[in-house]
Amino acid sequence: MQKLIFSLLLSVMSFICLGQNNDDKVYSMADEHPSFKYGMAGFYYFVSDNLEYPEESFKNKIEGKVMVQFVVNKDGEVTDEKVVQGLNEELDAEALRIMKLSPNWIPDKLTGGEACNVRMILPITFKAYIPTEEQKAKSMKYREKMMKKYDKKNKTP
Repeated sequence: MQKLIFSLLLSVMSFICLGQNNDDKVYSMADEHPSFKYGMAGFYYFVSDNLEYPEESFKNKIEGKVMVQFVVNKDGEVTDEKVVQGLNEELDAEALRIMKLSPNWIPDKLTGGEACNVRMILPITFKAYIPTEEQKAKSMKYREKMMKKYDKKNKTP
């Protein structure tokens, strides 16, 4: 039961807003959560585009999730990346490499609109398979649709 509860806790994004202006307060959540430009779907497309499955792990069909903890700072930069639940040395290193490549996020904000630092935990999933051309085309079509929808929704006047 403990493993199940631990897994459930790690599967959910955790947000901790760290106090600003030398304020020691730690917030459990702020008003707006950090977000990737194209939402979480966009983040996982970024991961998919940049992931380089380590050869030995792929050959041995080692699969699963690497849970990576990181901070989205008040400038939107991803910092303090670390593995909190790993699979093996190769896959853990690749998950960290991906997070270090991440472009800036839209930072979290406090009630007054002041940006703050937020600690997050996200899974980077490794699945040892080679998609077919049909699967790639379907994924690309969905990605383009999702990005157009996001851009239209978040268009600035």
